[in-house]
Amino acid sequence: MKNTKEKASYEEILQNVIDDGKVKIELHQRERSAKTNFVINLNNHLNNSLRFADTKAAALVAANGLITKFVMELGVKGYTVSAILLKIGLFSILVGILLSLVVVIPRSKQSKEKGIMYWDNIANMEKQEYTETVSSIPNDELFEKQIENNYHQAEILKVKFKRLRTAFLISIAGYCSLVPALVIILL
Repeated sequence: MKNTKEKASYEEILQNVIDDGKVKIELHQRERSAKTNFVINLNNHLNNSLRFADTKAAALVAANGLITKFVMELGVKGYTVSAILLKIGLFSILVGILLSLVVVIPRSKQSKEKGIMYWDNIANMEKQEYTETVSSIPNDELFEKQIENNYHQAEILKVKFKRLRTAFLISIAGYCSLVPALVIILL
């Protein structure tokens, strides 16, 4: 008998808490916290991916530059098969260098637009104006702006990695042309 009374009392307490909305609020806060963590983690991942793309592009520029220097020092001239292959390979590698540089060089619109998310828009504001603007925006709106920022970063990444892939493929084509030429020259 005691167990049924205790069970009934717990059920009444639980029902009262649910009716008061405390459980709903707590569940909403947990859900919001999970979304916030997702958005923040995604932002960190996107930033790391941007850095990774830039690092890969810089490494490709360095490697292609060294190979170009080595081949140029060979000083092969004329229209022999090896000279033509070297010129094709060098041209491809130089195109790869240019495409890699396009990946690394930041692109921004030269505008005087002010905003709270992008570095060039933030720099168009005075420190006090930026601080007051961010402080006055409700949390939900800041959260939405962070989500939008993640989307725009993903768009930038898509373009960067597409260009980087093209730079790698063109560089590899250049290497494929250089190898037979170097074999012919060195034999």
